[in-house]
Amino acid sequence: MTFHVHFIWAQSASGIIGVNGKLPWHDRGDLQHFKDMTTGKTVIMGRKTRQSLPQRNKKLPNRTNIVLSRTMKSTESIKAVASPYAAIEQTIAEGEDEAWVIGGHETFQAFITAHDLDRLSFRLDAYVSVLNVDDGIQPITAQDDVTWAPALDDRWVLLYDRMAGPRRRLQKYVKVFR
Repeated sequence: MTFHVHFIWAQSASGIIGVNGKLPWHDRGDLQHFKDMTTGKTVIMGRKTRQSLPQRNKKLPNRTNIVLSRTMKSTESIKAVASPYAAIEQTIAEGEDEAWVIGGHETFQAFITAHDLDRLSFRLDAYVSVLNVDDGIQPITAQDDVTWAPALDDRWVLLYDRMAGPRRRLQKYVKVFR
């Protein structure tokens, strides 16, 4: 069985995925796309992404929530694990063969590094929404904490790229090794 790890994120055309721990835009179409792709699935996020969730209990509903954190403890509704390997093992133990990594930057990078180290075999792909919202993002100052989308090197192959509305493109990448 090949385990599938899917990345999913929205970014501005310049590559921004967050400012000061929040999404700097609100795009209903993209939020619906995220919900459609991840509902009923396992989602893996970093501690900061969990803290940025608007819900009072900081859990995405109708999904198994796993948080990558070296300091957080598991609760009834959220599993906390220390590594990408532990997140995958937890998901497999629950009978699933895929998980969705939803951010942030450090969590994406942890999975890319784990994949490159090849300690645990899994397929990696990315669903990226590129939003033409740079003009709508408040001016960014030196005091702002900007989170950038992970860089996808030349081992990632673009499978499709289509317009999904006047402001949004949907792109899917797969990491391919030579």
